[in-house]
Amino acid sequence: GVINILTLGPMQWQGVRAMAEYGSGATWRLSGSIYNKVSKHVGLSLSVSGGASDGFFTNEYTGNKCDWEHSLSARFKTEWRPAANVSVLNTFAVSRLDQGGYPYEYMQTGVISYNDTCSYYRVCMSDGVTVSVRLPRFTLSSITSWQYIDDDMHLDQDFLPLDYFTLRQKRKEHVFTQDFVLRSRNSGGYNWLTGLFGFYRDMRMDAPVDFHDDGIAALIEQKRNEANPYFPIHWDERSFELLSNFKYPSYGVALYHESTLCIGRWDLTAGLRADLESPSLSYTSECHTSYSLYDNSDGICSFLRKVPVDIADQGHMRHTYVQLLPKLAAVFRLTSGSIVSNLY
Repeated sequence: GVINILTLGPMQWQGVRAMAEYGSGATWRLSGSIYNKVSKHVGLSLSVSGGASDGFFTNEYTGNKCDWEHSLSARFKTEWRPAANVSVLNTFAVSRLDQGGYPYEYMQTGVISYNDTCSYYRVCMSDGVTVSVRLPRFTLSSITSWQYIDDDMHLDQDFLPLDYFTLRQKRKEHVFTQDFVLRSRNSGGYNWLTGLFGFYRDMRMDAPVDFHDDGIAALIEQKRNEANPYFPIHWDERSFELLSNFKYPSYGVALYHESTLCIGRWDLTAGLRADLESPSLSYTSECHTSYSLYDNSDGICSFLRKVPVDIADQGHMRHTYVQLLPKLAAVFRLTSGSIVSNLY
């Protein structure tokens, strides 16, 4: 779905706002905003926010807090009203988030204790432009948005003070949306809206998993040799990588209409949305390593041969969905502004 967030605008209010917070875990946050109407038709605002936390949970292996956090964000807004019935709003936002690990505890011990790096880092940028034209009988709006996410996660996947396996997941994502909305104005007992919405999303992710010595010994060698002790194996490398790469583009369009009839205290609404969405996935999985095979059938372990492990899998899949989403609503106001029921 699409979330429309409305924030304070420089054409409605001018001045300076500031906020400071402090809480447990040495958690603090500071923010400041300035709103200025530079001319009769143009307003500008800038908001900056930052914060940090020492965290609340301790990793017993390192003795340090594992859920610390640092954040910084800024938002710049421009409002332009070239005519009495036309408004243009642009909002650009950027944020940075840097976090420590994850306070997951091992169920058998109830203790948070792991030895490999856990962290999360993200940079996010977005820009949205809304153009509205108010005519005597209806309002036409165009909402265009772009969002970019670049994140990087390190994860000790076993969450133990042992070297089993780790993950590093890096993702980059672009999302573009466009919405055209036609909405009735001053229609008395009948109101309606019609819209056309489209989006395109391009996400690319690398998620290699590194197997380490304890994981190779306990999860591969031990399991394999218990199943066939007469021909045991020994992994040649005490660390190897499973490469995984994903490309996930998707797009969608939707056409929708909603009509509301006001009869006394009753608001009766009927609507229909025709939705088409087409996601696809392309993936590549690779691993290049080897193990040594031994003969222990006569009680004397002797080397037989080296066995390469070369995996190179790839594939592609796509599916297209078409949905008709009807809506029926009945609202009864006991008094002005009080809703008794909202039935869908």
